[in-house]
Amino acid sequence: MADAGGGNAHYAETPDAAPAIFGEEFEGLASVVAQNVSVEIRPVEQVEIISVLNDYPGTPVPGGLQLALGDAYGGDRRTLVFQLHMPSVADLGEAKVADVVVRYVSVGEEVVMREMTMPLLVNVVPRDQADANQPDTRVTEEVLILKAARARDEAKRRADACDFDGGTEALRLAAEDLRAAAERSERKDELLAQADQLDAWHNHLSPTTWDAQTSKAMHYESWRSRRGRR
Repeated sequence: MADAGGGNAHYAETPDAAPAIFGEEFEGLASVVAQNVSVEIRPVEQVEIISVLNDYPGTPVPGGLQLALGDAYGGDRRTLVFQLHMPSVADLGEAKVADVVVRYVSVGEEVVMREMTMPLLVNVVPRDQADANQPDTRVTEEVLILKAARARDEAKRRADACDFDGGTEALRLAAEDLRAAAERSERKDELLAQADQLDAWHNHLSPTTWDAQTSKAMHYESWRSRRGRR
């Protein structure tokens, strides 16, 4: 229901948790700065969209893919990670691989539909220079966080099928990747916290502790991560 309506979802472990959830949502309504935010990815000819690591509702449109991000709040920061396939490029230098179109309805004194188009550019260099360049750590970190969310999904799927060892292994591998990246990251504490959260699920993946409530809690934690909200 939340996905279909572009809204938020919350997991309430007990009825006592409901008032705080409603309080958070009402506070968010008071700080809405944009409604119906969407991002459209339009690759140029011969460039293809391979995947989107986030979990936003997507709709194929002429020339690309449109993702619905819902409403945006004051101080809200969203991260969108997608993968493109590029063909061989003969000419060196700057090249456009896609346009990213952001649309939203501004909220305030004037309610207006706004649109921004941003070109996505890459710098084509010889292979020896490319091999010497270090990957963008910001992108690498976001990819790892989203892969950790997918590891939770995989662990949940396996645990629901009573494959608890397979689920535990998926969590373990994702936690190792996060800890390895944390050692050289400015977001060390955040990445280590993500790894600790994955470790904390290990004790729940067993025939005696896994139940419907635990499955829902893991799904919700993954869903929040895949939405890329900070």
